[in-house]
Amino acid sequence: MFIKQVLNNNVVIALDSANNEMIIDAKGIGFAEKANTIVDESKYPNMRKFILDNRGYQEVKRIYDSIPTDIINLSMSLLEKGYKEKDIKHLVSMNAVLLLTDHLNETIKRLEKGIYLRNALTNEIKTFYLTEFNIASEAKEALMEKSIYLNDDEIAFIAIHIINITSDNIMETTNSIQIVDDIVNIIRRMLNVELKINTYNYARFITHLKYFSIRILNKENIKSDYDPKLEAFIKENYREAYACSLVIRKYIKGKYDYEISEEEVIYLTLHLENLIK
Repeated sequence: MFIKQVLNNNVVIALDSANNEMIIDAKGIGFAEKANTIVDESKYPNMRKFILDNRGYQEVKRIYDSIPTDIINLSMSLLEKGYKEKDIKHLVSMNAVLLLTDHLNETIKRLEKGIYLRNALTNEIKTFYLTEFNIASEAKEALMEKSIYLNDDEIAFIAIHIINITSDNIMETTNSIQIVDDIVNIIRRMLNVELKINTYNYARFITHLKYFSIRILNKENIKSDYDPKLEAFIKENYREAYACSLVIRKYIKGKYDYEISEEEVIYLTLHLENLIK
């Protein structure tokens, strides 16, 4: 590995064998090694590597110069666990690290002033993304050492960063969760049912809604053939679920200017019928 630039005693910018730029975090590496030299990686068993992506040197240096190292390390640790849980093989994005680090730093400053924010999506995040919420919960114990207490709303904000690591688009992640939440609330009201969240049908339905919400936000439509006889059967026999699907279609059109195809309505109706049963 070739060291391109030393940022501080523990962080350098390096090039790998394929000439890809990355951030290297290892205790003492910036002190012991020099720029424009090749480093023996075996000397640093706890070395961490991160894709530099679209963040420049100065932005990375700003974070390391202005934010405590333990907060940066906490961000790295949480995201690495998120990558592992999602079985993502490539290196953690430095962009994701810096976004979460900035968030944690601002959260600490805010909580030190006694200012807590309400997260309207906390319950949905705990329901739909429990794994990511549990990973984010590890920040609670770490920050207690600084006399900073994280409630579930604050943990849910952190979880959004972990949920988002496959897209680097926090706004899309938040909007996606909101769409799923709104659709579930429409179903509860229209069908007057209490959804059993710990069932296979519910988990499958939520997975469908997650991908459905992303298609809505990206204005993408699915294209596949389906049997017109099936459509006729569903409209005749699953009237309550079909009526609910039409209300969801109207809501999506009005709020997101996205036209759900009749085909998508049929698939949605099938999922709803399974939930009703």
